[in-house]
Amino acid sequence: MDATSRRRLLDAVVSLRLDAAAAEATRTLEQAGLRVLLLKGPVIAAWLYDAGENRPYTDVDLLVAPGDFPEAVRVLGGIGFAPVLQPEERNSAMRHELPLRRDDVFIDLHETILGLGPDAAACFELLWSDREPTVVAGAQRWSLGLHDRTVHLALHAAANGLRDVKACEDLRRGLARLDAQTWQEAEARARSLRAVPTFTAGLRLLAEGRELADRLGLGAVLDPALLLRAASAPRGSQQLLELASTRGFRARA
Repeated sequence: MDATSRRRLLDAVVSLRLDAAAAEATRTLEQAGLRVLLLKGPVIAAWLYDAGENRPYTDVDLLVAPGDFPEAVRVLGGIGFAPVLQPEERNSAMRHELPLRRDDVFIDLHETILGLGPDAAACFELLWSDREPTVVAGAQRWSLGLHDRTVHLALHAAANGLRDVKACEDLRRGLARLDAQTWQEAEARARSLRAVPTFTAGLRLLAEGRELADRLGLGAVLDPALLLRAASAPRGSQQLLELASTRGFRARA
């Protein structure tokens, strides 16, 4: 077996283990009466990648309503997932999520998606209203609906920038495989979710995305913070921008 085959086999084993953890975690949250949506990972792999194509992932991404976030952390703690950081220790770049760990399995628990509007609770209700069933580890769970998944492709690319090869490849595949109507309806969803600036920034990372943004009438991105993230600027430059835009001595301190 050559190195590429060994790598693919290892990725497949890791994915199976993560899928089992995703099924367990979502079942546990649902049994506790919490609503949860499975993001990325196996959902994108089944959606945009053909059988035999490799789309590895290294953690499980779950989205819960922001008001349920503390309870979700507690419930997942009951099956052994402990926070890597305490919620109050999260910096501004991680304020929307909390990494949890059990042995060598990680869950990123999200209370919103970076790039959505400031009313996280209202955004979750919109996402939940358009949810679709998905199958993971043989179990039916909930994921984002088609148009919200399409929006998320651009938001994820914008959040991580060109250095995230996997996020950009996911977006590239979405641009190639999804028809014009799907993207038009995704743009309408982005407006409902107040995510147009980040949606636009993600599209404009790629040449084919810039063409689509122009066809959709999406203008240039003017937000400096968005531009820095999309350009994969060093974290220090992003922190300096945050400091410069923060008003008041106490807040800056």
